[in-house]
Amino acid sequence: MVVQQRPAAARGFDPDEGGSRGEDLAHLASDIAAGQWSARAGIGSAEPHSGHDEPAGRFARSAAELARQELFRGLPEAQIAQLAAQVRWRWVDPGEAVLDYGDLSTDVFLVEDGSLRVLVRTPAGQEVFLSDVFAGELFGELAAIRGTPRSANVTALHRSRLCVIPATVFLTTILKSPDAALRLMRILTDRIRTQSDRLVELTVLPVRHRLYAELLRLSRRRGSGGERVISPPPPHHVIAARIGARREPVSRELSELSRQAMIQTSRRAIVVLRPEVLQAAIEAKLHGRDN
Repeated sequence: MVVQQRPAAARGFDPDEGGSRGEDLAHLASDIAAGQWSARAGIGSAEPHSGHDEPAGRFARSAAELARQELFRGLPEAQIAQLAAQVRWRWVDPGEAVLDYGDLSTDVFLVEDGSLRVLVRTPAGQEVFLSDVFAGELFGELAAIRGTPRSANVTALHRSRLCVIPATVFLTTILKSPDAALRLMRILTDRIRTQSDRLVELTVLPVRHRLYAELLRLSRRRGSGGERVISPPPPHHVIAARIGARREPVSRELSELSRQAMIQTSRRAIVVLRPEVLQAAIEAKLHGRDN
């Protein structure tokens, strides 16, 4: 089993994309803001999201940002511009809750910048940590698809900028584009695979190797070398909760990894210096080659 490691901290943008497509999107978005959508797009008027009273320049920026997001890449310009007219953008501060378990809201959130943590809090106050969400990723799509209450809490780790997409707008956009629908299916299947990997790890791996797997899963590539980084670093009790262990053995294993120069730890980050060694140890344990 190869642990699915997080890619480089992608912002969901393509720096090479621009030129005439970006200019056309800007013109379309400006027309929407001026109430001229039907004249230019020829598909009927589309009112902006309630409270979304940004000037035309911001509509143009919104359209360009959405066009560069991986999920919406390749959508027709008119569809991107219509989407831009119906979303809103929101800044959240570190520690600010975006969603609570059981909420009846159905908006979908696309992270343009920053990072957030997804977890479940039980009525008894216990926390089960599920994942972290980074720039270019989305959350909240389950409630939009199923129409059910929120299944987790989402809280900002860093100051983050979010694109808030109403459920009906999100579903309409996805269903109109086979490419976007396929990308969404891949996102969901990747999450299922991650949960399957976690179940296998919890069942057959000891704490040490579950810790290795979680460090790889949480980390992102840093620079052109092989090192990976987790920032901000989760507290030891958080890591322990994620792998179904107690804090004390997790702290001991992290100290041992530091002593072996496998990781470097600070208040700002955990740097995985030799991720290939951790991956090899996991594979060896799974295949019964570990002594």
